[in-house]
Amino acid sequence: MKKILRGGVAVLLLGVMLSFSGCLSLLLVPTYQNRTYMEPDMTRVEYLIDSLNDLCQDPANERSLYNTYAELNQLIVDYSTSYRRAMIDYYLNTSAENLRRYQETEAFFIELQPAIQQLEKGLFSSPSKALFEEWLGAAYVASVLNQPEITEEQTALSRQESELVSEYSQLDLSDPADQTRADALYLELLDIRQQYAEACGYDSYVDYAFAEVYIRDYDLDDLAVLYAAVRADFPALYAQALSGYEPFFLGYSESEILNVLRTYTEQIDPDMPSVVDWMVRYDLYDFSVSSTKMQNTTSFVIEFPQYGDAYLFLQPGSSLEFSDLQTVIHEFGHYNEVFASDSLKELGMGYQSMDLAEIHSTGLELLFQQFYDDFLPASAVQAATDQLLANYLWAVVSSAAFSEFEFYALTAEEPSVADLEAEFDRLMAAYGISTSYSYRDIPHFYQSPAYYVSYLTASMAAGAIWTSAAPEETYLNVVSYGTDNYFCAVLEACGLPSVFSASTAEAVADRIGALLAA
Repeated sequence: MKKILRGGVAVLLLGVMLSFSGCLSLLLVPTYQNRTYMEPDMTRVEYLIDSLNDLCQDPANERSLYNTYAELNQLIVDYSTSYRRAMIDYYLNTSAENLRRYQETEAFFIELQPAIQQLEKGLFSSPSKALFEEWLGAAYVASVLNQPEITEEQTALSRQESELVSEYSQLDLSDPADQTRADALYLELLDIRQQYAEACGYDSYVDYAFAEVYIRDYDLDDLAVLYAAVRADFPALYAQALSGYEPFFLGYSESEILNVLRTYTEQIDPDMPSVVDWMVRYDLYDFSVSSTKMQNTTSFVIEFPQYGDAYLFLQPGSSLEFSDLQTVIHEFGHYNEVFASDSLKELGMGYQSMDLAEIHSTGLELLFQQFYDDFLPASAVQAATDQLLANYLWAVVSSAAFSEFEFYALTAEEPSVADLEAEFDRLMAAYGISTSYSYRDIPHFYQSPAYYVSYLTASMAAGAIWTSAAPEETYLNVVSYGTDNYFCAVLEACGLPSVFSASTAEAVADRIGALLAA
């Protein structure tokens, strides 16, 4: 999973701030432990905002205006790094102090959003507008001026959402009392998110999320075609994969996982091993088995825009094994994209397409299957291939079922817990999933609403890459577009078929069926 941060305007501005202040050299990149946490200081921010509001009234203050704006930019960049540091530290160790830092930095950015937007609207409407157009570009200035105002209601709702999500992360879902609380939290979150969507001018949170959060170039009608195509073939394939699958254990050490990553990514792209080395050199990963880690979460990658790199967090089981190696390969697909995307192909629209991001991860997992003969014991190759296929098919059927459920939950009028449970159970059956899962067990529903469908669209796109005539070349071409582009547009540019065509799903299903029959 690639983490996106609730931080709206402040986080979106980060790319512009970095290019504006231009204050870092990669020679000065610190290790993770030396990425200093700074307690957010709104008093200092407010002082700089007041200074800018005064200075912008006279273009003759150009030098002071530039320096003060650069100082504010750098301060927010530093706080953004602190936000990431606080979040990672909390996921590594859920201590009370780490929780405090994480909650306070998140709350700081929620409060900062409207303040920065109001400031920039004022600066770009002032007598010094031409200076900012020269420094930042006329297009950016115009985009800020055209943004709707962030209201007090939106800020209050964001604050409430953050508090509820934080409470969910601390629950023990094996405890019946906490399960009941999780149900109540989800109903509250559905209500808050609907209110937020309406405050932004949308009929539902799904409409808001597609347009404003994930910037998707497809809609629910397109997804209806994909859902039908998945139900037609993939539940039967998933059942077939499970019936022939024999669980196996193959232990790995951290160094062995890194060695596999270095050795075989080089056969896909000669530049990838240097990315592995960067991650290790700057201590930007954690594969440890630890009881202090947050339990209600998944593995993820989160970027550090200030340094042009990222952090990989693995949530293993009781010991490192082959499934964890698969997860590291998956997450490294996200990690590598930070280094491998081509800025000339990126539109720089200030958002991340999670649909594209998940292709980078799932696609790399599938490409690694060709190397199993090289790095696995001969006795484990077939079992590992079966596990890969079972995992891929699980990703397809579960993401279809989970996302279809989530869109029901986000659009239904005041659903009850009983309504949610009934719809979840119906969809589990429709997609051939027979597990004891509850919707409350899916952290994404609480932490990243409307994200889950990206696993489905990306899995189908990754399958299309895998079945293409030149899978490695096609994969690297997709990665080169980064995440600052539209999903469907990138697939078309790379010569890939639409994932919203039944024929695409059929081609992927045929490839998997042949492997299962081998």
